[in-house]
Amino acid sequence: EIPVAAAQQSLVDLSGTPRSKREILDSACAVLEDAVAVGLSHVSPILAQRLVTLAVSAQGARLPRVSLALKTLADEVRSILRREARADEDRLLTLMARVYALMDAIRCGSDQQTAELVGSSRGLYVEVPEMDLAGVGAYTWQTGSGYVGLTVLFWANQTKEFLSWSYARPEIQRVDARQRFYGEGPWEGTQTPRQVATSLVKLRNGRRTANGRLSSSTHTSALVLKPTDPELLDFEDRIFTSWTSLRAYVASKQPLGLREPNPLDMIVVLVPTRFGNRSFDSISQVFSWETYDIANEALTLSLPFRDWTQQSIRTLEQLSPAEGSHWRLIVQLAYEDEELSVEPISILRPEVKTTPVFQLAFDSFGDEQNKAPVATSGDAPDIEEIEIGEDELTSRSESFVPSSVAVGRVLGELNSRLLAIAETGAHKGLTSNRQWFKQTTSQAYSLGLTPLAKALNALAQAESGSAVILRARYLSYLHAQ
Repeated sequence: EIPVAAAQQSLVDLSGTPRSKREILDSACAVLEDAVAVGLSHVSPILAQRLVTLAVSAQGARLPRVSLALKTLADEVRSILRREARADEDRLLTLMARVYALMDAIRCGSDQQTAELVGSSRGLYVEVPEMDLAGVGAYTWQTGSGYVGLTVLFWANQTKEFLSWSYARPEIQRVDARQRFYGEGPWEGTQTPRQVATSLVKLRNGRRTANGRLSSSTHTSALVLKPTDPELLDFEDRIFTSWTSLRAYVASKQPLGLREPNPLDMIVVLVPTRFGNRSFDSISQVFSWETYDIANEALTLSLPFRDWTQQSIRTLEQLSPAEGSHWRLIVQLAYEDEELSVEPISILRPEVKTTPVFQLAFDSFGDEQNKAPVATSGDAPDIEEIEIGEDELTSRSESFVPSSVAVGRVLGELNSRLLAIAETGAHKGLTSNRQWFKQTTSQAYSLGLTPLAKALNALAQAESGSAVILRARYLSYLHAQ
């Protein structure tokens, strides 16, 4: 006798009618709740398969942002199963909490709210009759999901913004992004990406997204005028001579909650007054170079060693700014482990007429560069002066230091407990932590973390489950931001 299979809700009805968005979101939320209930230390290949299946269903139901997030979760689960070095259960829990909050917001939000949360499958391009662009560099990259690519950066003097053109292919196709730099130009009238990366270009019938991404449309034509002159570029509020102002800018551009970041917001121009020591850490495999602003405050340029950064690191080790030179550094900013990371892309050198736009990933150190000794540790600013500057910065930016410390302490302890619960499984882990949740509820209220306090109160109840764990982890992430 053939046994009767357990009833399971299918992603597509037998009649052929696809499931609704609400049903897909409910199913995906249930899968995440089950994963936390069982324990992230006990993830299985079935979980990764279910996430991929739901990602496909979400894409079919026109939920592209949810689809991409679920696929990312599946990749994280596979990393843990393969015991890869990059596998991290803490990151997996944080990603699960954000995806859960996103899907819950789409379920509960109005039509106007969900339009922004749902996202779009492809960037919505608008046609611009004419654009004047100045190429300021290019760099190669690789994503964790297996894509390699090339990005060319432009500055638009008219709109005072950075724009980009990118080429991306799956790594499985064995595409060499560096060779693409010397290949066919992105638009009709251009020879190569190398040409437009250092030239003034007039773009006709160009197409761009709101975030500044340029399309390679066949309807677009370009006229290459002349090499980029750095002295004619007005970077306005995107150029920094003070690292304190730079950190304030980065803080204002960090996306809060479910808002999506714009990578081009993290492209800025730095103008150091002088350069300090540089080194390569053989243990962390990171190249570092100290730079100082007009207030003698230090900021470290860093570049991790990867297959696609070898050339840049080799070039940075050879370059030395001449006395009195006015270098402008095009850099990409990011936050890593709550620390500001500054990766250099190119150098604008108006005094060097042959290569005013020096691209670290592609240009070689030549004889035209005037060599000069780099500042040594003996030339570094007095330690006492640096300490005074940091104290002044702290007093201006953190008016309520005791509360900030208390909030950080509560969130840190909460994250550790939530991770331990999620790793072992909600059913086992919650019981031993209910008393702590009950005691911390009043403290969270006193610190003004009202939504988090309500979640902690729910966790202290016997009927709480994995859904409350995911909500509490998202609120902790949001408060930390």
